[in-house]
Amino acid sequence: MKASQSNQKRFVTVTVVVMLIALLSFSIVPLVSSIIAADRIAKGKIPDGRQQQLENQALGYELVLEREPDNQNAWRSLLDIRLQQGNISGAIEPLKKLAQLTNAPDYTILLAQTQTVLQDDEGALSTYRDLVDTHPEDPRSLKGLVDFLMSHERTGEAIDAVQKSLKAAEQPGSQIDLISTRLLLGEIYYSSQKFDEAMKIYQATAKLDGDDYRPILAQAIVLQELGKHQEAGPLFETAIFKAPVEFKEAIKVLANNSKTALESSKSSKSSS
Repeated sequence: MKASQSNQKRFVTVTVVVMLIALLSFSIVPLVSSIIAADRIAKGKIPDGRQQQLENQALGYELVLEREPDNQNAWRSLLDIRLQQGNISGAIEPLKKLAQLTNAPDYTILLAQTQTVLQDDEGALSTYRDLVDTHPEDPRSLKGLVDFLMSHERTGEAIDAVQKSLKAAEQPGSQIDLISTRLLLGEIYYSSQKFDEAMKIYQATAKLDGDDYRPILAQAIVLQELGKHQEAGPLFETAIFKAPVEFKEAIKVLANNSKTALESSKSSKSSS
């Protein structure tokens, strides 16, 4: 049972990456990588000489910030030093300040991720909810909140959050991406193995924009999961045709896996 659940999680991860990657900004990826690296550093040991050097640099930036509390460059440099030290808890203050000064979602997302690494679930949830309220138009905001809730088995709350965003997306002048939000709702049902509900959402979403490959791909993946590889095949081909060049190869991998499973199934039947 555990192995099956583990496989399901890996499959859902692939689905999320393929379906939503086109919407995400990767400007914060280097910092995300730094946080992950810092977590590993924290479990190891930095040479005393290097640690002292970093601490001296941090002290210099802290002195600058005493005089110039809104100096973004100094806060960024201090953040970088804390991550190099493996001091993840020390990254919280710079992230909070940078999120406040820039009013951009990037640092707020990083703050929530860092709080999650530190197992500050209450703080991370509060940060994600604030992010959805202040930047509802950024798909990463709702995605981060949903992922957090799902990882804590709070599926009902995740559905409520998406439904709330869907209502807001339908209002005149809304900048919320309706298709992306509907796909996220389908993803919740898919990861909960409620495949019929997920399929209905994907089919209805596909009608909103005939050129969008994502709801078509999502339907193919659901059919693949249900073992309906023959039905999934044409949908995979359509998704490959409609998808941007940078995503075609990833979709082809999924399509080939489905073809292999179909051929294996036919071979088993003929041999029996």
